[in-house]
Amino acid sequence: MPIIIFALLLFVLLALAGVVLLSLALRYRVGTARRQARRWVASLNVWMTSFSAIFFLSFTLLLSFWVGSAFGFALIGMGVGGILGLLGLAVTRWESRPE
Repeated sequence: MPIIIFALLLFVLLALAGVVLLSLALRYRVGTARRQARRWVASLNVWMTSFSAIFFLSFTLLLSFWVGSAFGFALIGMGVGGILGLLGLAVTRWESRPE
């Protein structure tokens, strides 16, 4: 009986590993495909990110009444994230072609 349970557990683990590897390969394939940028998607992304950042900072400001350095660390983290985001935009290859 323990051999059957061990074999079943081994099969489940190998199947899970195979599914994870397959999903990583498919995700890479989709992520590297060329797509035309859509202006409304980029605008929506900017607005929703700004909305999320405002809520995040307001809640960390509220939290800073109990944890004194929470708001400062949140600002530092958002600043570093913004710098890394701008660095990522700078190293991204942009293509411009007429439609």
